[in-house]
Amino acid sequence: MEQKILFQEHLNDAKLMLDDGQNVKNIEKKLLKKGIELQHLEEVMKEIKRLWHAKRTKTGAQMVIVGVILLGAGFFASILLHLNGSNSLDFPLYGLTAAGAIILSIGLVFIFN
Repeated sequence: MEQKILFQEHLNDAKLMLDDGQNVKNIEKKLLKKGIELQHLEEVMKEIKRLWHAKRTKTGAQMVIVGVILLGAGFFASILLHLNGSNSLDFPLYGLTAAGAIILSIGLVFIFN
């Protein structure tokens, strides 16, 4: 029973460190300094890595959505400006589309890296 409580304390400490923005290796070093058992360390780090990847995937998905919206907005703005006879397509064609493509690419890197 006591080992489960210690494991839970270490897991909660690790989650707090992850929420503070510390990287996985730094969390592992700090837990080792606190004297965690190696068996518990492996289990805690497995859970922390899962949480870190889930957080990164969520951020990546949000960036992909924003990128797609910007790409769509640039596309539709270009069409509307062209149909209205405007010669100035620079901002929607190059600005919104480029920003959307960059944000979309960064989001994909977050998801698949």
